[in-house]
Amino acid sequence: MNLSNFDLLAAVSEITKNHHKSKVLHALIEQLDKLFECESVSLHKITNRGEGPLECLVKKTKGLNLELLPCASRADIFVKQCIESQQTIVHANAGSLPSRILIPIWVGKHAHAVISLFLRQPQQETIELIQQLSEISANLLNTIHESEVDTLTGLLNRKTLELQLDELFYEQQDDDSDTHEADWLVILDIDKFKSINDIYGHTFGDEVLLLFSNLMKQNFRSSDLIFRYGGEEFVVIIRSADEKYLGMILNRVKQAIQSYPFPQVGQVTTSMGAAVINPKLDPNTVLEQADKALYFCKENGRNQFAIYHQLIDSKLIESAELTTDIELF
Repeated sequence: MNLSNFDLLAAVSEITKNHHKSKVLHALIEQLDKLFECESVSLHKITNRGEGPLECLVKKTKGLNLELLPCASRADIFVKQCIESQQTIVHANAGSLPSRILIPIWVGKHAHAVISLFLRQPQQETIELIQQLSEISANLLNTIHESEVDTLTGLLNRKTLELQLDELFYEQQDDDSDTHEADWLVILDIDKFKSINDIYGHTFGDEVLLLFSNLMKQNFRSSDLIFRYGGEEFVVIIRSADEKYLGMILNRVKQAIQSYPFPQVGQVTTSMGAAVINPKLDPNTVLEQADKALYFCKENGRNQFAIYHQLIDSKLIESAELTTDIELF
């Protein structure tokens, strides 16, 4: 296979012009398919924070009988070996089937995705070029990841929240489906956090923030997006959950936090306010609605959660409407 330097540089340019993780990976698949004429090439994202099944995001084939080609999964011995070794795996299939190449993509300390390719008689030079393009993509993904996360807690940061909300609201505005379950925005606040800093000092306060963040990671779903909003406030985007299920999730988080023995500090509790993500509103209004529900919890005993529209229906609070032009982001 003869590839010019121009072809390779053009591929690198197409991959690195992207600034979102999913777009980088999609561009990588497009360029691998274009450069190496793969019989089949697919992208599998690893769910559940690196421990769950693979979710196939992209798959391209050249007309092969797909039943003859193995589907990447966590149970696949070659996928398992690829992830555990953090190395490219090449498996030469018998007969007329093409060789299989599996490439792990790591972001931070976790496996983020697996690239699965089928090529006919790939040369070592071809495999090395595929690895190099994948490494360039992984380096870019790590740079993007570092810009998205809060340095103390490792959670997504406020800037990333703004981008995610913009994308989510845009996506919902184009969704005409009536069967779509609700998406929710939840604001969490550590109760009496100022007194923790005042009594025990900021070192213990930072430890509480870190442990609190870990408890959220463990007790929200893997599909829920968790952000550090600022100080002791956090925001969670919960996708596709009915109201009853939302209550179960929030109650599980509340119970996990109040029962955890925080070193030196002892018991810590949290208050939470939730609001439906309504695409007819703007993100700032939904944030204010969740914040009003949170404030109700803080003013009425703490260590609880409330849902905005339930409070409105019960006439426990007044409707949240933005009264200034100040941006919350």
